[in-house]
Amino acid sequence: MHLDKRGMAAHAACDLAELMSQIGDGRWAGTTTTVADILGRQPRSLREFLG
Repeated sequence: MHLDKRGMAAHAACDLAELMSQIGDGRWAGTTTTVADILGRQPRSLREFLG
């Protein structure tokens, strides 16, 4: 893994790689009702927010 070769701890590099994999497969793409419950408006996806 190239991150550990650049000085990142091996366990942190593995954790980051796993997180990036999960983000890439869309696992974290959903929204919840928390924003609407707290702010009184509909939530936006990260894609909409960054759009």
